[in-house]
Amino acid sequence: MTPEIAPKPGGEQAGLQHALQYVALAESLEPELWGPNLVRALDSLEQEHDNLRTALCWCVNHGEAAIALRLSASLWRFWQLRGHLAEGLNWLDEALALPKAVPTELRARGLEAAGNLARSLGRYEKATVFYAGSLQARLKLGDKRGIALALTNLGVVAQLGGNDDASVAHHDASFELFRELGDPAGVGLSLITLGTMAQLQGRTASARALYEESLALFRAVSDTRGIAASLNNLANTVSEAGEFAAARSYYEEALNYFRELGDAGEEAACLKNLALMDLNAGAPNDACRLCQQSLELFDELADGRGVAACLDILARIAHAKHEDELAARILGAAEGLRDVLLSGLPATGTSLTSEPSLAIREVLGEEHFAECLVEGRMMSLADVISSALSALQGARADDLEGGTHAQVPG
Repeated sequence: MTPEIAPKPGGEQAGLQHALQYVALAESLEPELWGPNLVRALDSLEQEHDNLRTALCWCVNHGEAAIALRLSASLWRFWQLRGHLAEGLNWLDEALALPKAVPTELRARGLEAAGNLARSLGRYEKATVFYAGSLQARLKLGDKRGIALALTNLGVVAQLGGNDDASVAHHDASFELFRELGDPAGVGLSLITLGTMAQLQGRTASARALYEESLALFRAVSDTRGIAASLNNLANTVSEAGEFAAARSYYEEALNYFRELGDAGEEAACLKNLALMDLNAGAPNDACRLCQQSLELFDELADGRGVAACLDILARIAHAKHEDELAARILGAAEGLRDVLLSGLPATGTSLTSEPSLAIREVLGEEHFAECLVEGRMMSLADVISSALSALQGARADDLEGGTHAQVPG
């Protein structure tokens, strides 16, 4: 259920004006969620979140379907990045269920937004329903590029749901449509999604070839985001194949492009991957430094999942430095954070069953390992991270401006 929020006082006209005011705000900030002002836009929307909720509540209560969809469709990336996934999906559900007719293009946007949030929540069947609805809307509009993108989304969610045959069919149809349109960026996107599917199926050579082809296409049209995405995926593939020097080169080039784009989330992910490269190369101090930079960015974005992934790396660094009690406490903090993030949602795996975690468990023994996990869960994230950095690399608690606090949904 969406939060119960009192209607805005002042009568129906005042409520409408309030809703329109916040539609204008959300729509003006939506493009910023994809550019160098991402963090500022996220902070602005977070600051106004209660007002945005009030506006959505008024729209739903008064059957203002078009305004509700304009507002919720503009906010989906904010909800995704700031961890308000379930709430955002609930608002979109309510907006889409309103009986008043809305323009087909607007309904398509709302369905795509709902599909994106459902996919992020691991609700793949629900995401498929939303994406199928968006496909029907795009077909009604005769929007061929929109049709191709909807097919791509259906292919991705089918792949995530384990339906490989449907995934291949959707991706192939999307690829052909982009090629028919003469859309090199769209073709490149299809190649990336086909490469991801090949990679998940263990067809590393095919994945690599597809990523290399997408990279060449994006370079030809100077599509910076496409270049960066292709490089990042290519790095993942060659890293899995043990080609660590090539992987590092790809990650570093991708990092430079993401910095140029101002995409702090992808920058943080690249830094995290480079930290793993250093750790696997036997350079734990360098890994710790990069992990700290990644943590700072994930924290600034209030990306709890990214923070948890960095904590897993810090635990591995601690193990490499024979600080196994500290490593177990860090793992406890990571699992505690994931418990908060996944409250009421299906579990998506745990770092406690990974090979490094099992090695830490073996060193400490089952009982002492469990004790340290509990200690880590009881500590604040800021205390866990600052103590870990201090022990592992001599970093001070105030190195992270304001302290790392990992804003997570309550």
